[in-house]
Amino acid sequence: MISGVHEISWYLFRRAVIGMHNKERGIPLKIGDRLRLINSFCWSCLDNNFPRLLDLTGQSKCTRPIDKVYGILGLAPRAIASKIYPDYLLSAKEVYKTTFQEYTKLVNRLELLEFCNLQHRLANMPSWVPNWTIPFKTVPLTRLGAFVSGFSRAQVIFQSPNILEVTGMRCSAVVTINNSVVETESDLFDIVRGEYTFFFYLL
Repeated sequence: MISGVHEISWYLFRRAVIGMHNKERGIPLKIGDRLRLINSFCWSCLDNNFPRLLDLTGQSKCTRPIDKVYGILGLAPRAIASKIYPDYLLSAKEVYKTTFQEYTKLVNRLELLEFCNLQHRLANMPSWVPNWTIPFKTVPLTRLGAFVSGFSRAQVIFQSPNILEVTGMRCSAVVTINNSVVETESDLFDIVRGEYTFFFYLL
């Protein structure tokens, strides 16, 4: 966060605001209302984990596609932010690939695969590298609670240069796919009541 010549990381700013709000005694009245407002904003940002932040930047317009990742490092959890070093000599493809690898190795889960879309696959890159240059419009099943393995550890090995080796277990097979467009909650309920596996899109 920057104001004039002054600069502070979002992490420290958020902690300072929450700390002052919890100790309102001694805080000048003229900034009390502002402090409460900012404190509410700081708490609302606590659940913005890294995938959620990447989802938000997918809707943003950046002059340079790599800023879809670099632009959120100040808001991202320190554990992942410390693994990604801004380098504007790299291409967006390289940054997205490295981001996927570092985050996956950190959390031992494959949740960033939900951003992959073969229709918008990056040229000359493996299918497991997300393309964050485009808005993310689909609603992944993981956000509907349909996460078969829960948040168990994924068995993942990255093999140079572009192979992602994953150990898994076949639970079932998709028999039918419905390409229905969901415009209302009623439409969604109608699809859920059907006796088929489904994928859907929100307009």
